[in-house]
Amino acid sequence: MPGQTAYCPDFVTLMALESQEHDRFSSLTNDRNDNDRVYGGQLLAQVVAAAQRTVSEDRVATMVQLLYLAGAKPEDAIDYAVTRLQDGRRFSSRQITARQGNTTVTSAHVSFQIEGDQPCHEQPIDGGIRDPEASRPIIDFEEILTRRLGVAGYLSLQSHPYVECRFIDPLGDLLPEARGKQIRYWMRIGQKLPDAPQIHACAIAYLSDWWLNYTALAPLLKTVTYDDFYASSLNHTLWYHTPCRADEWMYCVADSPWANTSRGLSLARFYRRDGGLIASMAQEALQALRP
Repeated sequence: MPGQTAYCPDFVTLMALESQEHDRFSSLTNDRNDNDRVYGGQLLAQVVAAAQRTVSEDRVATMVQLLYLAGAKPEDAIDYAVTRLQDGRRFSSRQITARQGNTTVTSAHVSFQIEGDQPCHEQPIDGGIRDPEASRPIIDFEEILTRRLGVAGYLSLQSHPYVECRFIDPLGDLLPEARGKQIRYWMRIGQKLPDAPQIHACAIAYLSDWWLNYTALAPLLKTVTYDDFYASSLNHTLWYHTPCRADEWMYCVADSPWANTSRGLSLARFYRRDGGLIASMAQEALQALRP
């Protein structure tokens, strides 16, 4: 049933869209977040999925820009309408509008490119990369993280059933004393995915929204906890650099250069184990103290 919120057994099923006429698609399953709305990563991923259905398979996603306009209700199906803006020799561009009834939930642009071999440059990651197996699970720090972040803050670290995440230094990265520091973690989709690059592009979009806005919130948690804030994504941009498998470990480095007027900016990058850059993200989020 469209819009069902029962636990979805696998990520591929979660990404499934039902085709309608004239480049329109509908979600079949919704992923509920901590605010009782559809998780923003699902909206990002399904925007990419809908756009991909309208371009040839030799074109890969290069960029997603999305505005979160209204919280999507988990109990209702989401309708995605794709507008074909460009189909050039190298690039394709799509505009996607997601609606529930008369409410516009998101407005997004996705671009695609035909892959080719060209000269390139890549800035190496600072400080090297540690193995994910060397990172301790956050459950080892449950007591102190729950006390310092609040119950909702701790549970949000492990609330998405498809995400596997291991923080490099849970206490050093996640507690407010980390003001100005980078948050570093490994993450992947915790299920084996098909070889199709399209589903991995969707999976990276899904993962790119996970816990990213915390980097702008952490420095504010000196006298309050995560529970005292209402946090919600406002806009999100994702750039794809190198195709990869999202069911293999990716190293993420995230930080926040600014937060003010109840808005915070977060920046992040995904790397492969060998240090190659996979994707870059930027997100602006609302972070308002609850009444």
